Amino acid sequence: MPELPEVESIVRRLRPVLVGRRIETLDLVRRDIVTGDVGVEALPKRAIVQVRRHGKSILVALDPPLWLVIRLGMTGQCLVAPRGAPRPTHTHAVLTLSGEPWELQYRDARRFGGWRLVRSLNELTVAPDALALRRAAWREIISARRGQLRALLMNQKILAGLGNIYTNEALFAARLHPRREASRLSEAQREALYRAIKTTLRQGIRWGGSTIRDYRTPDGAAGRFQERFRVYGRAGRPCKRRCGARIEKLPAAKDAQPAFFCPRCQPSG
Repeated sequence: MPELPEVESIVRRLRPVLVGRRIETLDLVRRDIVTGDVGVEALPKRAIVQVRRHGKSILVALDPPLWLVIRLGMTGQCLVAPRGAPRPTHTHAVLTLSGEPWELQYRDARRFGGWRLVRSLNELTVAPDALALRRAAWREIISARRGQLRALLMNQKILAGLGNIYTNEALFAARLHPRREASRLSEAQREALYRAIKTTLRQGIRWGGSTIRDYRTPDGAAGRFQERFRVYGRAGRPCKRRCGARIEKLPAAKDAQPAFFCPRCQPSG
């Protein structure tokens, strides 16, 4: 599933090709891919004035005022292709822009993502963005919550943007066990985790995100951060800190994602 660094990498590549252009047509292969309080007929002739991100969502600001919110789900892709080019399987929506020889294709094999047309973002950006998170807001979050760290960090209603990959990597960087109780952290550990979240996300963005299977940038390029994973997906392999331990995998509940950690660098006590 694309997380904050993947979505940020997509946004940075979409911004120069979308902003300042005007939507010409929207071709929907599946009409149920678009929801919201505004109909799709409102899109054509609107200008794109801004493309940004909040958490795992792509936010496209239009004029006259309207927001197109794109959520990629598990397998969503936003790809730029020549106008009229063959559309691969699972292409559900296509935007063309006035005077441009290319089109924006939205593909989603598993269809957990989608587009939403709204007049306001108030209900969609309640949780703070993990990359933009300020230290004061972090202290409020971590001091007011109980429960295990990994579950807390992945809860999009509390903190927007972190998924399983970057949560595992950030907890390793902070030397904290995934099942550590948030209420048991010292002030130094809270600060270490705050810094680890920011650093891990920035590294993910620097390397264009992580391509495990489906993720691609709009130009079709794969991410490279997966080459730098220290715990995620490395069960049974030596810890990269050379502590002598091997990475372990915590069993997950049915339909949940497993956690990865170093038992020596991230003790459970």
